[in-house]
Amino acid sequence: MLVLQLSQLVLRQTCLQAGEWFRAGVPVSSFPLRIPTAHFLQADFVSSLLRLLEQAGLPGNFLDLGVTEATIMADPEATTKTMNSLRPHGVRFTVCGHGDTPLPASSLRTLPVDTLEVVCS
Repeated sequence: MLVLQLSQLVLRQTCLQAGEWFRAGVPVSSFPLRIPTAHFLQADFVSSLLRLLEQAGLPGNFLDLGVTEATIMADPEATTKTMNSLRPHGVRFTVCGHGDTPLPASSLRTLPVDTLEVVCS
């Protein structure tokens, strides 16, 4: 799947570049990345991301992963598990909402969400 391959490449290149900036002392506090559903819900997403952060020499709190409403609704249990697995490593999460996939407010209580992005059109 092309979206998955592209997302993996972008995540890898972004983390490696950010690791260089981090080690050089460039003042970047965090880097937001929106992760496609197909990538975020992969069984090995957590282990792959943690390996990548280690390889890049980045602390987990450098990443702010954007998860869409559609991702959450596609598999709420897997989304919660992935987020809860990454949270102890410092990874932050933004729920990116565009109103195209209704997200029950009760879902927000069970997810470790730092930011809720709402787009009004």
